[in-house]
Amino acid sequence: MPLAALSIVLYLVPLPGHADLVYSVQPISPEPPVATPAREVTAVALPAPVTLDGVLDEPAWDAGLWLDDWLLVEGAGRGPAAQTRLKVRFDGEALYLGVIADEPNMAGLQESAGALRDGPLDADDCLEVWLDPGSHRREAYHLIFSVAGGVCDARQWETTVLDPRALVEGSQGTTRHEDPDWDGHAGAAFVRAADRWSAEVRVPATDFGLPGIVEGGVWGLNVARRRWAVPGGEHSSLTGLGGWPMDGFAGVTLGLAPVEVSGLGLGGLGVGENELQFECRAPRRDVPGVDVRLTVRDAEERTVRFGVPLDADKPAVITRAYTLAACPAAVTLELLHPTSNEVLYQAAVSGDLSTPVRVYPLSEAAVLSRDPWWVDLDLQIGSASLARSRLLVEVLAPTGRVRQRQRVADLTPTMRLTFRPRAIGPAGDWTLRFIVLDGKQELGRAEVPLRLLRPNPQPPLTSRS
Repeated sequence: MPLAALSIVLYLVPLPGHADLVYSVQPISPEPPVATPAREVTAVALPAPVTLDGVLDEPAWDAGLWLDDWLLVEGAGRGPAAQTRLKVRFDGEALYLGVIADEPNMAGLQESAGALRDGPLDADDCLEVWLDPGSHRREAYHLIFSVAGGVCDARQWETTVLDPRALVEGSQGTTRHEDPDWDGHAGAAFVRAADRWSAEVRVPATDFGLPGIVEGGVWGLNVARRRWAVPGGEHSSLTGLGGWPMDGFAGVTLGLAPVEVSGLGLGGLGVGENELQFECRAPRRDVPGVDVRLTVRDAEERTVRFGVPLDADKPAVITRAYTLAACPAAVTLELLHPTSNEVLYQAAVSGDLSTPVRVYPLSEAAVLSRDPWWVDLDLQIGSASLARSRLLVEVLAPTGRVRQRQRVADLTPTMRLTFRPRAIGPAGDWTLRFIVLDGKQELGRAEVPLRLLRPNPQPPLTSRS
């Protein structure tokens, strides 16, 4: 969306003859909006255990429709020459995938890596699975299972930071990371037929630090197939994407939820006061209410628990305030059955809030005769505190003395401040300090150096006769 200027309240201690220090404040987004998942998938609860042999002969695989409309990765919506079919199942301990892959050229299957552990399996005919148990669309576990029995697994995540070089809307850069040393305990079995192969995959919840799988939860999922039995190969997937970007993963609902949660935003952790708010109802009509258990961990651990009555038709609005300190922090939300203590819903988020104020300058120097010069700010401040806070901008002379102050109101999590270099001071090495204050409480600060330069003198005009 276009950049809209914010209204600002300014309290200025100016130097004589100087104009306003900050003359423009704009909200910007540090990351693209999370897209609606490419598709929604329902996982059916297993009525009986599944034998992991790749045959798909259990009654559990009979119910429901096969997801057989896979798309070529980066294929502009085109389907592959050989289609793949998928069903998703679960029990209290693991997630299961049933796969049938059409293959007219079974003799052309590639399996040069064999049954390697953490080898280059994507060069063989294989399945790739990305699972995001928290459905945050920023972290996932990448699993590869080859038809020859090889397994490769790793943890992947994406980070988005402000890009100080970008001068237009959406000034951000996204980086992909991978930890290849992460190892899980997932297993797969393959069976070959004349014109296809089939597979059963089991991924235990304990691989992700979960005690089990909660019915009604939502996971992020993508499944892809690499096929090398044709020249150049084919790469297709459930969503038409590979493992990037993660906000394009499908959303997998694990059965019919005993409670339904909407509007939950745990991702906006910040220093100071945060506000948890969401809507909740009981679609199965057999849960009269829930106990909300909120666990907050920063320098210490704090837990609150309170009951909320539920209605099957009218959602209950649940709110709760909590505070976080400037250090690594985590928040866990659990909805419990009020009598059995069964976990009906869970969500968690964590992050490092040690530097809640980050500054990204466009450049380290500015020329006095030129306007403007600006910086981008990334504020990890709790939503409730951010609504009350003011940003104090201070100009420090080369001696370290504060020469100017200005307060900016109406803060947003990310914002661009535009400065007049001539309003900062004469040429020299200055420092800008940014302090976020919630009343008298300081929530975070950051500094950035700025070298002010004199403009190059213009040569005098001469005339020639």
